[in-house]
Amino acid sequence: RKESALLFYRPVNAEAERYHLSTAKERVIVGGNRSSKSETQLVELVIQMTGIVPYSLAGKYPKEKLRPPIRARLTVESLTNTWAPVIRPKLQWNQWTGSGEPGSAKGHWGWIPRNMLIKGKWDESWLERERTLTLTNGATCQTMSYDQDVQDFSGSSMHLLAHDEGPPHSIYRENRMRSLDVGGQLSIAMTPPDDESASWDAAWVFDELYEKGLPGPNKDPDKDSFTFFTEANPFLLKAEIERVSKDLTPQQRQVRLFGAFMHLGGRVYSIYTDRPQYWCFYCNKICVIDHGVCAACQNIDTVEFCHLMEPQEQAYTYPIVYLLDPHPRKAHMMAWIAVTPWDDWWVIKHMNLDKEPELVRDEVSDFEKQFDLNIAKRIIDPNMGRSRAHNAGKRHITVAEEFSAVGIRCDDSVSDNFMVGKNRVTAMLRPDPRTREPRLKIFNNCLDSPSPNNQMKKFTWDEWARYSSEQRDSKPTARPLNDDYPKLLGYLANSNVTYAGLQMGVQVWRRGNRKGAY
Repeated sequence: RKESALLFYRPVNAEAERYHLSTAKERVIVGGNRSSKSETQLVELVIQMTGIVPYSLAGKYPKEKLRPPIRARLTVESLTNTWAPVIRPKLQWNQWTGSGEPGSAKGHWGWIPRNMLIKGKWDESWLERERTLTLTNGATCQTMSYDQDVQDFSGSSMHLLAHDEGPPHSIYRENRMRSLDVGGQLSIAMTPPDDESASWDAAWVFDELYEKGLPGPNKDPDKDSFTFFTEANPFLLKAEIERVSKDLTPQQRQVRLFGAFMHLGGRVYSIYTDRPQYWCFYCNKICVIDHGVCAACQNIDTVEFCHLMEPQEQAYTYPIVYLLDPHPRKAHMMAWIAVTPWDDWWVIKHMNLDKEPELVRDEVSDFEKQFDLNIAKRIIDPNMGRSRAHNAGKRHITVAEEFSAVGIRCDDSVSDNFMVGKNRVTAMLRPDPRTREPRLKIFNNCLDSPSPNNQMKKFTWDEWARYSSEQRDSKPTARPLNDDYPKLLGYLANSNVTYAGLQMGVQVWRRGNRKGAY
């Protein structure tokens, strides 16, 4: 067990096993501190270098990933502060890592088997001058750090490139090019930074890798994303986790324990999720499930939920509310929301059209006629709707009047009180204790960016300057970015629509078989 610890390795959780079985070209583990993300990546590195598969993965590990000898590269934050004291001992067969006594269940010996080292010694396999480890089968691993120049990362091709913590974008791009001619894999294991300015430096990992690798209809087949929670590490005591994290701010807890990206940690609608999460009705928040119960309160009253849903045919027969956010310098954004008989909201369609009102009307009409939609109400962003349509042409013409002139007659009298709308939308996003489903959902065919789904995940609160943010509460204003669809939902909430009211309104205001709002 000491000389061949790799054989007895067991993935810390199901996400870790899924990582080992992944054959995606780019993989990213995002997790909390001490969630075993770095350990999992190191073991994967050793498996591919040695060709030795742990007993726990025997028969499951993809054979195509076993092609030793390989050329690997491990990039860390610092050679002196990270590689030497933290990572290197995890690889040396005679070094113990863990909280328990050497050889106990709470730890492990170094992952590289003794018989894979030249003469069975680390010093014989490790060449300090080149910072390269060479195994008996010819596999090599070069160790580099993020404080080196980008030019240093050029050179020979690599079969596997692993990054401990989030790398600068320029270094990752250069490493990616090293995998080109051998079809290599890249991997990142990181906890996002909890400093406001640094979090935006790491935002590229979310945008280019993590978000695109999450399960869902828009998943990139070449990318896989994995999320490790600190509380899901069975080797950590929950009481100790709570003690260490009790003085953290809510945002810092999300980053440090759940691997949340802080540039999205201040999300206005933090409940919104397009992938399955768990909700605890006792804590009244998103939770981590541990052996079937909420890890925080040990309550069994939990439910899995998601705000994306498969399109439902009956939705097209319900009263529909059309929402319009017009823009003078970018595409007009619009959405159609079905109000169900139980007053839930289903987003059935969205459009982004950078066209004149007449052409917008034509595409809107084509879609509504295609499904014979029952348009019970049209709402326009009141701030944009009441603004002047343009500097040229007729004076005193508003944007709402310009759209009305071509047949898209919208209500611009809806309240623009942001906080009222925000609170009502938040209530619609929470799973209902009776139906155990969120009351606001989006059809999973409404994902073309920018989309309601995309913007609900990226709509954040504004922040104070970097050096004063820790001394002040969050700003009470939202960042004017990715706000189009979230604000439209707020206007819908402020309009107090109900299924019965829309049905009654349709009967009063419609003549014959007319379809459309007045």
